[in-house]
Amino acid sequence: VAPVLNFASIVRMNLYAPGYKNEASAPTSSPQSRDEWLTDGQARVAAKARAPQSDDVTTYSAMIGQHVVHQSHTPEQLVERRQPNLDDAFDLVRNYGARAANLKLVVYPEFFLTGPVSPLGFKLGHIADKIGVTFPGPEMDQVAAFAQEIGAYVSGGVFEYDPEWPSRFFNTAFIYDPSGNLIHRYRKIHCGDTMGFLPDTTPGSVFDQYVDKYGYEHLFPVADTPIGRLATTICFDNNFPETYRAMAQRGAEVILHPTSEPHGAHRMGWDAARRMRAFENVAYVLSAGHGGEYFLPGRTSPSSRGRGYSKFINFDGSVQAEADTAGQVPLGGVIDLRALRQARADLQANVALWDDSVVYADEYGKTPRGLPNNLWPDDPLGNPYFGGAEIKKVAAAYVEAGIFVAPQAAE
Repeated sequence: VAPVLNFASIVRMNLYAPGYKNEASAPTSSPQSRDEWLTDGQARVAAKARAPQSDDVTTYSAMIGQHVVHQSHTPEQLVERRQPNLDDAFDLVRNYGARAANLKLVVYPEFFLTGPVSPLGFKLGHIADKIGVTFPGPEMDQVAAFAQEIGAYVSGGVFEYDPEWPSRFFNTAFIYDPSGNLIHRYRKIHCGDTMGFLPDTTPGSVFDQYVDKYGYEHLFPVADTPIGRLATTICFDNNFPETYRAMAQRGAEVILHPTSEPHGAHRMGWDAARRMRAFENVAYVLSAGHGGEYFLPGRTSPSSRGRGYSKFINFDGSVQAEADTAGQVPLGGVIDLRALRQARADLQANVALWDDSVVYADEYGKTPRGLPNNLWPDDPLGNPYFGGAEIKKVAAAYVEAGIFVAPQAAE
């Protein structure tokens, strides 16, 4: 029942329920025989297939820019250190990316402009505009220009301040196209807010307001591009199959994963999840992590929080490339969309086609199951999750319902 590691208590089942119910109502959800299932599978593949375009690129190079961030200790540093971090990130790719043939995609880590802001406190709404960048804005306009400069899609993770949500900030992943257009923005579904130590806003915390403003599909955006259908997830979204499944159900082929996990490869479950998410969705996963943090002026050794191990994972779950060290690392790999699409057309090997949401759509819609939506609709300067209070309530409810078994006191 420990809240920090109990992901079953953190998942917002009611957030995913509408998507599952929509899938369950589809006419292809429950074939009765093997032949019907094969026909149904072919229909699903055909429905997700993208008609080839004249400017499509099916095989290309991609690069993970494993970045070392200059961490901020004060609100003022949140702004002043963005530019050095941005310059370092650009130089990392400029110095090595030119050597990569046919480079079409670059991915930077989560928080690559500021580092995590949890050391600044548990209630940070009063400095939301200092923590988050804006789209457009001085920093993101430079990212757009950089995408034009290198002629590639550029992605990463940042804290975002949106004036439409006063005194709130989001943990956001973005994609700019080679013309400098913002084509994708995803706000993290699962975040450290649930444990109370990172007071950002997630869509589930303001679910009704969020869906009323943008629509349900805005939760799981997928960008259809000449280099494939691109999606993003962030950090420990990785531990929730529901998030990746929602992206794949919307056609995602290459899932970019900006992350700033504080433990690299030594937390085996988190590390193994990258490969599993790729395998079960037949999708590439490019997991871009930090190579360390400079906590003090002039520090050149990485902290315990950023230990490298960025990974370039193939659609079958195998690791194509790994940064097996901390520090600044340009990690290159190759995306082969033709091979991915052939694998997805294999109706017996593509396990995503075997999924039938009708059998659990109702279960996900039950209340209470998992962390409730709409826990933070008001008072953006507060923090309703402090101390993991809401997760503990869910765990206690699971014990009361007999889903979890309470630990026995030591004799």
